[in-house]
Amino acid sequence: MKGNYAKAVMLLSNTKCDYNLGLAQMLNGNLDQAAGTLKCAKENAANDYLLAIVGIRKGDNAMVYKYLTKAIKIDPSYAGKAAKDREFIKLFNEADFKALTGNK
Repeated sequence: MKGNYAKAVMLLSNTKCDYNLGLAQMLNGNLDQAAGTLKCAKENAANDYLLAIVGIRKGDNAMVYKYLTKAIKIDPSYAGKAAKDREFIKLFNEADFKALTGNK
């Protein structure tokens, strides 16, 4: 919460396949590590949504759509969240994104 993501990664280094470790890695700029950590974590909507954010930060739209679709399938409330999430601002006008999120 204090923005010391490198320390958070270090403190969580004993955990594997953990959402919080993946989040800290992403916020520390280690996108490939974050993706690996989150992909081996238990699948749930939160992990998939965070993987979609990792995808957009990597510039990998295929990854964004893959994991955002999975997150929304598990928990439809993520459609509304994504429609307003500025992480995805580059996609707001894309027809596929609008269809997926219900954003008009």
